[in-house]
Amino acid sequence: MRYKNRQKIINHDGGNMDIKTLFMILATALPTVAEASTILVNDPALSSGYTVSTYNNPSPTFPELLVIGVYETRSDHSYNYHPQGTATVNIVNQGAAPLTLVLSSYEPTLWNLNIASGVNISEIILNGYSDQQISGVSGITVTNRSGPGNYFSACAYAWPSSTGGCDTPGLISGVEAYTGLTLTAFSGVYRATDFTVTTSPVPLPPAILLFASGLVGLLGLRRKKK
Repeated sequence: MRYKNRQKIINHDGGNMDIKTLFMILATALPTVAEASTILVNDPALSSGYTVSTYNNPSPTFPELLVIGVYETRSDHSYNYHPQGTATVNIVNQGAAPLTLVLSSYEPTLWNLNIASGVNISEIILNGYSDQQISGVSGITVTNRSGPGNYFSACAYAWPSSTGGCDTPGLISGVEAYTGLTLTAFSGVYRATDFTVTTSPVPLPPAILLFASGLVGLLGLRRKKK
């Protein structure tokens, strides 16, 4: 008599359960959707009449694509005077889901990043009409697309449409095409200098598969020993 070459494990009641069934049980028993990373604007210039625009993808995919957009980070510039402003981005680690971060400003800005240990950033993209610079980054790819003829759009701070000569759709479509990713979250305002990004947990489906694969390997090793 021939027997099918099929791995099985034993239930507590002595019955058989094949590996496919085990995968189905794991996928059903454990949650399969991780919360996406979030962007908070800590100091929007609301007193000047500006409002914050946000977008959060209801069905986020991984790796994530996060975009922060402002027009300016200081208010004392004029037609022939464009001093560099500063912006602080605090990145809080609540999970190591991979992400790409886009930082965009029309006026020249130095982006100071405070990145918590364990945060998984694949790339940081700088965008804007004027020169953008960055500090607080080590071991992360930084792509500078600022300056005339180099930016995806001159500025983008309002969702979902273009405002005041800025082109949010142009920035989003540009970075999506460049990275091959789908936008996860956008947060923008005309003027702000302080932001907090809270990262997402690692997506659970790969974690489930990793656990199940390890279990399959252990079962196979046990069969060989027998």
